[in-house]
Amino acid sequence: MKTILSILFFFSISNVKAQNIDAIKLSKVKESVICFYCVNENSKVVTEVSKLIKAKKYEEIQKLMLSKNPAEKYLAAVTFEKLIALKKVTGNDAEKKLIKEVYNSKDTLYTYSNDTYIQAKPIKDYIYSKEDNLIWSQTEKWLEKILK
Repeated sequence: MKTILSILFFFSISNVKAQNIDAIKLSKVKESVICFYCVNENSKVVTEVSKLIKAKKYEEIQKLMLSKNPAEKYLAAVTFEKLIALKKVTGNDAEKKLIKEVYNSKDTLYTYSNDTYIQAKPIKDYIYSKEDNLIWSQTEKWLEKILK
């Protein structure tokens, strides 16, 4: 994990102007950075949610949609929606409404991928963007792999 954060911090400093991200701010939010493929390991939040999925702690995942941490909210919402689609949980109207609220959130989500992609955008931009869907596609691949 130190390796990820060191690389992330170094890379963020070198690309701050290009990506319009404040490196100091990025280092402060390191606990909420989503990274699926960073030097062969996931970011802390991805690892933690992965453990919950593997342990089938679906109620805990559902509760994360109320987290103050945008990364936890994002991962919980996409995971819970997938669990509903796979009929692993039923998903009541309140839970489906909460998923939509997370998907439409303006909370800033920090993402990092493949040592070349650093972004900070509202959650809704990662969900609905047609031009930039790297994180969305990586999220789908991660879910497919972990829910096998």
